[in-house]
Amino acid sequence: MKTRLPVPARVLLSCVLALAIGEILCRYRFRRNVEALAITEADLYYFYDLAGVRHHVPNKVGRERMWNGIGTAEFRINAWGFRGPPLDRQKQPGICRVVFLGDSITLGGRLNEPDIFVSRVGQALNREHPVPIEVVNTGVGDIGVAEELDILEHKVLRLSPDLVVLCWFLNDGRPPVAAREETIYRNPVIRWLQRQPILKKSYMAGLAYEAIRDWLLTHNLEGMNRVNVRFAWGPLYQRGTWRADPAAFREMLRLARYEWGDAWNPESRGRMFGMIARMAGKSRAAGARFAVVAFPVEAQVTATVADAIPEFDEPQREMAALCRSLELPFLDLLPALRARSAEPVFYDYCHYTPHGNEVVADLITAFLQEHHLVQP
Repeated sequence: MKTRLPVPARVLLSCVLALAIGEILCRYRFRRNVEALAITEADLYYFYDLAGVRHHVPNKVGRERMWNGIGTAEFRINAWGFRGPPLDRQKQPGICRVVFLGDSITLGGRLNEPDIFVSRVGQALNREHPVPIEVVNTGVGDIGVAEELDILEHKVLRLSPDLVVLCWFLNDGRPPVAAREETIYRNPVIRWLQRQPILKKSYMAGLAYEAIRDWLLTHNLEGMNRVNVRFAWGPLYQRGTWRADPAAFREMLRLARYEWGDAWNPESRGRMFGMIARMAGKSRAAGARFAVVAFPVEAQVTATVADAIPEFDEPQREMAALCRSLELPFLDLLPALRARSAEPVFYDYCHYTPHGNEVVADLITAFLQEHHLVQP
């Protein structure tokens, strides 16, 4: 006669087997380093001042989630508050120092340093140019021309640059309205989960943490969007009807007027262009050349309605006119990127994949060489 296990023992055994099978399946499904999941406030490399402007913490090494959600990207911040290696105020003789001014696109948000276009431009120029090139990345996330002008005046010009390249994006006329994504780390559930040792040992626990964290982050952002009109265009953007419908594209422009759509506002554009003219004047007065590169929004690159909307590229055309009047070299990335719209260039509405950064780097390198801008 067979002896059957008591019901509690059978339940316990079933639970153990289910957990073991679940762990095996999660290990196969997850395929990630679970230790890399728990990014805390200690990994943040920036802070916000009382005006809501983001600044980098000098001499900090921080982390961000990678652009594709797999692993983390390291952010080395030097003593100047710039991403990259240590930087001496006094440049070495014979070196051409090229400074890139910009926002998170220039910074290389959610990317490792070698993958961003600033680093790639430096590598390409040093391979092809007889003069050693030193590139400096002053990009800071979620800033605009007002903050970039401040960085230029108080930091960049102290470095005696030979060339300043303004990397202009369409929302750069907006005041800083930081999304403050670090608020997710203040969530009590996330704080508790991050203290649990099992998170670093179990793939099943890691997968559960990932799902909970993503749900909380999405819920947090949705709540912000209900009171913040900055991203009111998001739902329409996600539907994608604007790609082939001129009316939908124009509606998205209207909804995005507090973000990238602001560049279609003549009044805001005038203020923005005035600050850019000041940047150019101050750079020239300090003995540095000044150039502008215009970065488009992904919607401009992938939409098929450009011919049906006369104002489709109005910001870029107006920027080109400004640069002509100031005799500034100008590169509009929109035409070249539209020609490669089928490629995986963007990972969201404005930020570039590693491949996209490679494409942009090639275009900027050719532009700098064509205009003979890289020389001491």
